[in-house]
Amino acid sequence: MEKTIENMDRNRLGILIRCLVILLITGVTNSAAVFVSPLAAHFNWTADAIANVSTTMLLCWTPGALIGGTLMSKIGARNAMLLGAVLFPLGTLTSSFVPQSSPWLLYVTFSFLQGLGNGLAYTVATYVSTGWYPDKRGLVSGLCMAFTGGSSAFLAPICSKLVQSTGIISTLRIVGLVSLVVCVVCALGVRQGEDLVHCAAQLECARALHTLGLDIHLAAEGIVERRQRRPDNIGGDAHVRRPDGLQCHVHGNAPFSADLL
Repeated sequence: MEKTIENMDRNRLGILIRCLVILLITGVTNSAAVFVSPLAAHFNWTADAIANVSTTMLLCWTPGALIGGTLMSKIGARNAMLLGAVLFPLGTLTSSFVPQSSPWLLYVTFSFLQGLGNGLAYTVATYVSTGWYPDKRGLVSGLCMAFTGGSSAFLAPICSKLVQSTGIISTLRIVGLVSLVVCVVCALGVRQGEDLVHCAAQLECARALHTLGLDIHLAAEGIVERRQRRPDNIGGDAHVRRPDGLQCHVHGNAPFSADLL
């Protein structure tokens, strides 16, 4: 029993870390000036030519978030996350190939692709993370927002130094390739949000009825509908119904097990 709970805790922690890493990387777009300004100076573009690149990227973030929420119910959280994990670095990589004569292409690569991928990844990562931690939704939501917003303070100075040492074109390609590898690897470990909610509910039920002596407190807001103590007084069975509608049947026979209904 203890080993089962420990494994489930480790699994959901690993998923949370993967989502936070993706949010940390994609959040660097909040400091778009770190890339756009050096790129404009490199090609001698006028301010008017790239004035709305950052604004357009934020506009593209909104449909990306909406698409992410829709895709999760159709292709699953993992595939939706993979799409965001590819779109974002693809926008960074292709921005390094924008020709000097066509600064408007930056609106396609940097604004559209990055904004769409960022919004998509943020929605999926936040949904999966909070779904895996129904007992700590507030904390996990705060972590997702902190990693997205804090990326500017953490990664922007690193990218700025990279621009100074290698140039803006090389920086875009390095950041794009690193982002692609890291985000895709992390996205492969993301599990469907609905499955995570069920696993977390099962974990709560298992904790609440650990010893199954049936004299314990139901900390998970579960309601014992039926319970039966075994003659040997060392265990029993219980049917737990949670207020959110999830149910689980817990078996006290060794080895301990809990089934969602």
